[in-house]
Amino acid sequence: MERIFNNVKNDIGFDRPAVKTDATLEGKVFIVMLAGMLSTLIRNAMREHRKELTRKTTYNKVLKELECMYTFTIKGKTTWCEISEKQALILNCLGVPLPVEPKTVKAKVVKKRGPKPKV
Repeated sequence: MERIFNNVKNDIGFDRPAVKTDATLEGKVFIVMLAGMLSTLIRNAMREHRKELTRKTTYNKVLKELECMYTFTIKGKTTWCEISEKQALILNCLGVPLPVEPKTVKAKVVKKRGPKPKV
């Protein structure tokens, strides 16, 4: 319990709740405790899969990798964004099932040339 409280206080940044009603305070505490439990879940999974993730993979690096993932819906079908190998490894360590065939979305970078300078 002390570890969760320490994570909530330091990592999530829950110091003083600036709320006006009891209902708002209850909601804020619920969300912060949920975030604390997820943080603990991620840290425990990292400890269990230490060999696969390597020692250079820190908690903050894992969060950065997961932060940029998203899904989008086209014509009622939910599709994952492009998933890197490292992201797939992290999701596997967390026990999150990956889609069978994640579609890769690659954007083409097109360099536009401006008008030629007049000489």
